[in-house]
Amino acid sequence: MVKGTFRNFFQRIFITMQFFGENSLANHAAAGAYGFLLSVAPMLLLLSYFLLYTFRETGQAAAALVENIPFFDIIINENWQSNDSSVVSLPGISSIISIVSIFWAGRLLAVSLQRGLKIIFIGEKKRNTVTDNLLTFLIELLVLIFSLFVIIMSQTVIQLLETFEFITENSFLFYLTSQAGHIMLSGIVLGLVSYCAYRFIPANTPGRIPALRGSLFSVFAWICISTALGMLLRQAKYNFLYGTLGSLIILLINVYFYFLLFFFGAQYAYVLNHFDALLFMRMRQARLDSAKKNVSLSAFINRIINRLFISLKGRLTKYHRLHKAGETIFFQGDRGDEIFYLLEGEVEVYISTSQNGSTLAATLREATFFGEMSYLLCEARTATIKAKTDVSVLALPPYLFDEILKHDKSIDRNIIEHLSRRIKDGNDIIASLSAG
Repeated sequence: MVKGTFRNFFQRIFITMQFFGENSLANHAAAGAYGFLLSVAPMLLLLSYFLLYTFRETGQAAAALVENIPFFDIIINENWQSNDSSVVSLPGISSIISIVSIFWAGRLLAVSLQRGLKIIFIGEKKRNTVTDNLLTFLIELLVLIFSLFVIIMSQTVIQLLETFEFITENSFLFYLTSQAGHIMLSGIVLGLVSYCAYRFIPANTPGRIPALRGSLFSVFAWICISTALGMLLRQAKYNFLYGTLGSLIILLINVYFYFLLFFFGAQYAYVLNHFDALLFMRMRQARLDSAKKNVSLSAFINRIINRLFISLKGRLTKYHRLHKAGETIFFQGDRGDEIFYLLEGEVEVYISTSQNGSTLAATLREATFFGEMSYLLCEARTATIKAKTDVSVLALPPYLFDEILKHDKSIDRNIIEHLSRRIKDGNDIIASLSAG
């Protein structure tokens, strides 16, 4: 049981890593970090405007409020009232235009998220351009409001509790103000953000459970990496080398790893959502590769990896069937929509004729599909299939077969070739019977 659980987990991780590389998601993570860099400045400007206007009467309150917020101490300090920046009024037309421009610059982060998730969660559903643009601005607005709420409320509440001595060393609120509490709170917030992003941003959304597991995986991995980076990267050294930009560099490193794991978690959610189909494809490829004789280093590495997928233990067991030699798998005229994949052995295809009973039309060997014609044509079985030897097959339900076809285009060609060969063999049989 435990061994099977670990096998399934590593199978999912490996398939996720494969898709992660094929989709170039590391580049999208870098684009997300770059979008964050360009978006955070406009967001800080809007937040600083809000703070300056709210606390225009008490500069000390504004300075105390933002002293623990990264980079705000550069914008606001105890002497900010002596600057012209302290003169803040309600926005007019020019200010509204400026705010719209800031939103337009800040949308790069939302666009990066949308494009990356669109590549991951592929499917038949599409969105029009207008809806995509509205969603972009909605994402940006929600991020801005959420950031403003978290920053203002967290700092204000902590200061009020400290002022009125509501926090004791044994209280949960005191724990939240500690570094461990901050990490836990950040994990909860980022997990919620990741889950909502997976569920609502792409047009083809994953299921609730895969989205939840993907978000939990990404946040847990980010907390581990962020903690390791905190021990390895000394902010004092970066501040010495880069001045006030030292904390910005460390922040961007953390942001990049977050986006890296955000997209990895999204890809993991996608793999969970289509795991049976993806596992079948990987198993099929592993068995085809094992039949090839190649002594190169890459082939040796592939053989080691293929050992993880070549066995049927795990999720594919429920589709596995064994038939003895001479046993009929299904008869011509039977109703059934399962599609069979021949793993081992040989089967014979018999076609019933009015003159000679059943005639052997073809012999199928391993790594071929059969039974797909009745499903594709929505008709009864067009032939009788008997096991020539002891055979091992996978009986795939139609929905799984459709998913496999969507993900592996090479199977389309394989099926077309086999159907064409069977039609040709059938025509030859008919021609020989007519000649006789």
